[in-house]
Amino acid sequence: MGEMKWYVVQAYSGYENKVKLALEERIKQEGLESLFGEILIPKENVQETRAGKKRVGTRNFYPGYVFVQMDLNDDSWLLIKNTPKVSGFVGGSKPSPVPEREISAIAQQVAEGAAKPLVPVRCWKTLESWVRECPAPRFPRPAPTRCPRQSRAGQ
Repeated sequence: MGEMKWYVVQAYSGYENKVKLALEERIKQEGLESLFGEILIPKENVQETRAGKKRVGTRNFYPGYVFVQMDLNDDSWLLIKNTPKVSGFVGGSKPSPVPEREISAIAQQVAEGAAKPLVPVRCWKTLESWVRECPAPRFPRPAPTRCPRQSRAGQ
């Protein structure tokens, strides 16, 4: 049994939580708890305004990716590869571990995201609505000319 390192697993976008749950369940079923550590999906809380109502939700920092701490061997590699909604490892059949300093930076980013005030997320149709609803210091991004979620047929 070697040292546990962090690896990046590529999941279908939007299925990160289901992949995490499936991995945890499969690890228990196979009895490989000693090969796996933490499973991390870096997220932040965001505030949306839709139809005049404020809603709090979460947003992934890295959509489509799950960070897994594990001792990589044939059994653990096969368990990950055969999990539903998993495309594979970043790095292919011979994945390389993520440096610990990068995992620390991601953990810090998650911690800062939890501590800072909620950032509103929204699409604005005009620059005026952007200026009216979001003060520049809290949301310094330029306003999009067209909402990316809006269909072209509706314009």
